[in-house]
Amino acid sequence: MVSQKAPENSEPHAARRVLVADDNPVNQQLARHCLERLGCRVDVVANGRAALAAIEHHHYVMVLMDCRMPEMDGYEAVRQLRRREAALGLPRLTVIALTANSGLDDIRQCREVGMDDFLPKPYRVAQLADMFRKWRPHPDHGAAD
Repeated sequence: MVSQKAPENSEPHAARRVLVADDNPVNQQLARHCLERLGCRVDVVANGRAALAAIEHHHYVMVLMDCRMPEMDGYEAVRQLRRREAALGLPRLTVIALTANSGLDDIRQCREVGMDDFLPKPYRVAQLADMFRKWRPHPDHGAAD
C-alpha cells in the first residue's frame, strides 16, 4: 500500500524529471537515452511496486509505465496511483503506457485504469520524444524547480 506522504516538490530540475518503469534493460536504456537527450533527469525502476515507491519520494512530470512487469504490473500500479491522487487531492501525474499489445482492447484497458496515453513497443526514439513533447507541462504549469 502506498503511504499518505505527498511527493517532494523542492528537487532541482523537478519539472524535467521522468520515471521509466520497465523490466526490460534494453527498453530502459532506450528510454533513458532519448529522455536525457531531451534534457530530462531519468529514474528507472523494474516493476510497478518500485514505481509507486519512487513516486512517493520524488516529483515526476511523467511516468513511462510498462504494462506487463513482474511483482506488480503497470495496470495495478496506475490503479493504486490514481486512488492515491484522488484520496489526497494530488494533481494527476501523466502516465504513458508502454505496451507490446496495441489492439483496441489493450488501449481500452490502459485508459480504464487511468493511463493518459500509450506507446506501442517497439517504439522509435522519435516516437518517445514526440510523446514527451506532447505531454510535458508548459513552463508556467510545471512543478517548481
